[in-house]
Amino acid sequence: MKLLLASAALILAGCSTQRGLSATNAAAVSTVAIDQTACKGEGLPKGFVVVDAAKDDACPGTGPTNTVHMTSYTEMPIGSQISVCVTQRTPQGWLVVERIRKTDRCYGAYPPTGGRATVKIIERIS
Repeated sequence: MKLLLASAALILAGCSTQRGLSATNAAAVSTVAIDQTACKGEGLPKGFVVVDAAKDDACPGTGPTNTVHMTSYTEMPIGSQISVCVTQRTPQGWLVVERIRKTDRCYGAYPPTGGRATVKIIERIS
């Protein structure tokens, strides 16, 4: 897997003012920990979920996105919340808390127009 980025945090501006989000959930959406970035199609390592998608000239592919940003969820303590792309399978021991539409996150899950959620907030329960 071609890694483009390791151990970084991506701060997304303006997320904490999402209407209908609790303060806790807004924090989960506004700070996204990125452990790895890879070209789409290279596979997802075990214990990782996709938290965003982007376009990068270092990766092949056409369309609005050709890379995925991933974070590891296996070592997070019970009660932790992370926001992931809505198309991601919810890991065992995690619960979906909320689904929201973000026009600047997880583009490619659904177009940024329309009312479908692109991000879901999941919480570790066991």
